[in-house]
Amino acid sequence: MPKYDPQGKKCQDAIRLRYEGENYAMISRELKVPVDTIKKWFADGGLLCEAYREYRDAQNQFREQEALDELRREIKTAARMLLGLMASTSDAVKLRAVLAILERLLGKPTQPVRHEGNLGLTELPYEQQLREIRKQYGDNTKRNQ
Repeated sequence: MPKYDPQGKKCQDAIRLRYEGENYAMISRELKVPVDTIKKWFADGGLLCEAYREYRDAQNQFREQEALDELRREIKTAARMLLGLMASTSDAVKLRAVLAILERLLGKPTQPVRHEGNLGLTELPYEQQLREIRKQYGDNTKRNQ
């Protein structure tokens, strides 16, 4: 019969401590088990190798689900914040907010979008292009000055 039971308290505590990021020396001190024994437990094929992987995967899945649930609870706040950023005085912030919203609604483009043709603005300097666009689409694009 093995000296340590994988389902026993020491082994279960070792798995939990390892998952929490403790090093072998600390686990050894905490459980009063030689550090070499702890290392062997977690080595490939060791007494706790598979049990640790199962515990880790279950904990990670649980934490991921908790995070998703929290994000779902706050989705309206996030959407309002993105919409609020569209009213920013910075065109760069506006652009990132619009892209974030579009990517969430439509997904990221799978291929580059090509534009062929002329919108009639390409010969104008950047600031003039912005003024023309603002005239065409109204006050929603005006920067606070």
